Amino acid sequence: MKKILFTIVAFSALLLFSCKEEGPGSSYTIGLNPPTDAFIEDGAVQLSSDRNVIYLTVDTRASVDSWDVISPTSDQWFTASKTDDGRVVVTVAENNTDDMRSSYAKVIVGSESGTLRFSQFYKKILNFNPSSLNVGAARDEYEAFFESNVNYTELEVNLDENCDWIEDIEILADRVLFTVLRNPSTTDIRSAQMVLNHNETETTLNISQNRMSGYSYIIPIASLDFSQYPSYIIYDDVHDVGVGEIYKEYLYKANEITGDIIVRKSAIVAYPYTASGELDLSNGFVASDGGSIIWNAEVTTTTAGADMIINYKGGSLSEAPETIYMPAGSTKMSERELESEELPTAITATLKPNVVIDFREGPPNTQGETTESFTYGIVKIASQYWMSSNLATTRFSNGENIPTNFANPQWVEINAPIASAGCLVSATGTSSTFLDANDGSGSGFRIQYGCLYNYPALINDVYNVEDIRDQGPFTDNISPNGWKVPANSDFETLWKYLVQAYQGVDFSRHTMVELYASATGDLGNITGFSAKGTRSRGVGTGGYNTGTFYRTIDYIPGTSPSSRVIRINGNGNQAVFLTHAFGVGDYVRLIRDPNATPSGN
Repeated sequence: MKKILFTIVAFSALLLFSCKEEGPGSSYTIGLNPPTDAFIEDGAVQLSSDRNVIYLTVDTRASVDSWDVISPTSDQWFTASKTDDGRVVVTVAENNTDDMRSSYAKVIVGSESGTLRFSQFYKKILNFNPSSLNVGAARDEYEAFFESNVNYTELEVNLDENCDWIEDIEILADRVLFTVLRNPSTTDIRSAQMVLNHNETETTLNISQNRMSGYSYIIPIASLDFSQYPSYIIYDDVHDVGVGEIYKEYLYKANEITGDIIVRKSAIVAYPYTASGELDLSNGFVASDGGSIIWNAEVTTTTAGADMIINYKGGSLSEAPETIYMPAGSTKMSERELESEELPTAITATLKPNVVIDFREGPPNTQGETTESFTYGIVKIASQYWMSSNLATTRFSNGENIPTNFANPQWVEINAPIASAGCLVSATGTSSTFLDANDGSGSGFRIQYGCLYNYPALINDVYNVEDIRDQGPFTDNISPNGWKVPANSDFETLWKYLVQAYQGVDFSRHTMVELYASATGDLGNITGFSAKGTRSRGVGTGGYNTGTFYRTIDYIPGTSPSSRVIRINGNGNQAVFLTHAFGVGDYVRLIRDPNATPSGN
């Protein structure tokens, strides 16, 4: 958003008033001069919304010690004081309110005084959110949401001069409605810019329109089993191309000030792919009720929370339909059946489980096996994508084996004072039994809970404590392509989405029933994250920590190097951010790398 800039008018204001000298029978004239480049209107110095520091000169025959300057004590954003060289300095704080504000500086000489007034404009907010929108090739109606603190009736909208395919534009309080005309081209993507402005403040929406695909899609969803796979790919087998993805996901948005819940439920949501193959989070169809959802795809740890959902509009359906549809060239899915002229070219899409198949090959492990393969579902939580089960591999990314056959003394030996890679599994129901993840007794626990990894197992290296103090960050050498061991900030973003209405308390200790597999109640594992585990493997002989601890890639140097971990269950299922030593064995849950290649066409 452009900052408000005010035209500087060459104007010198001299405020004159008569005052009595300290001696009897004499008088003098005192003048208070704003800068010559000040902008004066209605007798007041006009200031921008930014922080301002203004020096005023004082013309008087009186000595500096004989006059003073004051400003209203109630206006904490505005101060006026006298300088040692006989000038007045006015300091004005940045105006982040939604209103214009005024104050004054008053010069006092004896019983006389004179006042110079100041007015400060507020900082205008005008932002399209999101700032880009992908639309379909078919003629359709769209809405673009914006944030603003100015009266929407005073806003204007403009398009590129050569844009003749957008019409029927209407500005409402928080959105712009418009219609896009059909793009007849099967090869060219069209683009345009929509500029919303108020005087010199403006915001731009980049609009891209898909080329005409020529195919309509019939998408049967009644038979989807989300208890087995949390997400599916909508696939065109005829042309061997992805059309979109469908998720069973947790929708939650609360008012950040009042805590009032706008939406909080589990829903089936379908998203199309854009022309570039990315999932279009601005065109989510909420099949569970026939509504729509727009996500903020550019979330940071700072902005995570209620802002992760830009807009949710509930529909009128009481349950998800058996079939949804996407017309030719459209970017929208809905329950509306196709028109008769679209049926001849319509394709019935295939729903394929959206999974990660992690196949690794390398030297023989402790059981003589040279390959392993695990399949992980993908769960979407806001704009993050997580594997739906704990990592279970016993090989590095390059196929080399991670050591797994450790008795208690051996686990201690590999972790102090030199930390080397190791992984094992925890036996359910026993307090301190840990097994080889590859042998017959441990493989069942491995499938159910995943493996416990010390930090060197994540980075495929051996470190001497004395050499590691100032090293890092380290490279992830355990994740398959497109995925990564999460950073602490990834978990913080997840936390903030789940706690929204609880921003006034310590969110790090919020009860995370939404993530925990065995949690009960309406919110129990509503995200599908399915956190599970029994305990960590401590560094000492027989040592362990009860609970589900997830390791992060974040490294903390020192004489006893450690990394950050997150505990999801234990102590009433509170989530706690902690640190564990390098040698502790913890569970790992991978998150999709945002820099990974899109999964679409």
